Amino acid sequence: MDLQPETGLSGGAVVLTTAQPFANARPSALEVEGTLTTKRQALFETDLQLFGPQDFILVQASFDLLRFPESIWAAGPDSPADSEEPYSADRIELALDLLYRPWASLFVGPSWRSQRLFHVEATPGGLLDRGALTGAAGGRSRGLGPAVVWDDRARPLTPAAGEAYGALRAQAFGPALGSDFTFTRLELDARRYLGLGRGLVALQAYGLLHGGDPPFRMLSLLGGESLMRGTYRGRFRDRQLLAAQVELRQPLFWRLSAVAFVGGGTVAPALAELRLATLKPSLGAGLRLRVDDDAGTNLRLDIARGPESFGFYLGFGEAF
Repeated sequence: MDLQPETGLSGGAVVLTTAQPFANARPSALEVEGTLTTKRQALFETDLQLFGPQDFILVQASFDLLRFPESIWAAGPDSPADSEEPYSADRIELALDLLYRPWASLFVGPSWRSQRLFHVEATPGGLLDRGALTGAAGGRSRGLGPAVVWDDRARPLTPAAGEAYGALRAQAFGPALGSDFTFTRLELDARRYLGLGRGLVALQAYGLLHGGDPPFRMLSLLGGESLMRGTYRGRFRDRQLLAAQVELRQPLFWRLSAVAFVGGGTVAPALAELRLATLKPSLGAGLRLRVDDDAGTNLRLDIARGPESFGFYLGFGEAF
C-alpha cells in the first residue's frame, strides 16, 4: 500500500521473482503487480528483465493494462495549477528491448514501444473535449528503433559501488508501424554508483526528447515513483525533458539501510527553451529492508516532496 500524487491511497498485490535460469548469467527478475486505488484506478503491470546464457542476450519487457482516471495540465514548465483537467481513459502499453552483447557489458538491438489510448472521457469544455491536444480522442502510438545499453551491474536490482548503467534508445513512430501519430523519441539514461565509506552515492542524468507531433500522453512527463519523486507524473509535460538526481544510500544495522535524495528537472517545447529558472525540485528520504540476499533485493519505502505535492512510495528494488 502506498500514497502517490497520481493514485491517492492504493493497495494490491505484487509478486517479484528473481532467479538465475541460465549458467554464468546475472540474476533475472519478473515483477507482476495488480493495484486498485482510491481514485478508482485499476492497474495490471508486468516487468521482465531476462539475462540469457553468459549474458549474451538481454530481454527487457513490460506490459501494462490500465483503467486510469487522472489529471492533465496545460503543457510547459510554468503551467498554472488551476489549469488542472480531470479525464479518464483505458491504456495498453508495451515496451520491448531485444539486445545482444557483442563486447564486455555493451548490449545492442531493436527497441519497440507501443501505447493505445481509448475510451477517453474528457471534462466538458476542456482541452481534450475541444480537441486542442494531439491524441485527444485516443489512438495508437507504435515506434521502433535501435537501443544501445551499457550495464555492468552484477545485481541490477541493487547496484554496487563502481558500477554504471547507460542507455540510449531512439524510436520513430509512424503509419508504417500502425501508429496514428508521426513523431520521434530519443531517451538517454546515465547512472553511476560511487562508494562513500560503507555507503553508496547513486547519480542519474535523464533526458527524453521528441520531434514531430506526439500525442499528449506520449509527451515527456515529469514526476513519478522513480524520477522526480514527490511530483504528480505528468504535472509538467512537454516535448523535451531533462532531469537529474542524487541519492545517498547508507547501511544502518541488520537488513536495514537509509537513503536521502535530491533532484531537479524541467520540461520545454524545444531544447533551446530549457531553463534552469524553471527547474522543479525533488527532496526526500527513505528506508530499505533487504528481503533477498541472493539477488540483493530491497523493499523500498520513500517519502518525497515536490514543488506542489508529496508522495509515499512502497516497492521492490531501487528507484534507479
